[in-house]
Amino acid sequence: KDVEVEDPYTIDGEEAARISAVLEQNGVSYHTEQFAVDHDGKGYVVTFSFSDSVSDDDRDKLAESVIATWKWTK
Repeated sequence: KDVEVEDPYTIDGEEAARISAVLEQNGVSYHTEQFAVDHDGKGYVVTFSFSDSVSDDDRDKLAESVIATWKWTK
């Protein structure tokens, strides 16, 4: 639920779709941040999962800090 398509994000020079959502499994709710990108004709999805107690700002900071270091290998 609460699926949101965020502004595109750049992963090592390539545009990625960013999707936020709230998921529930076995009565436990959690948040996800997903980055979907095409690289060399292959699709990749990077997913971060967070408990409800993690704030929006903290989720953004963590996910973006990891994605900012992403480098494609040759």
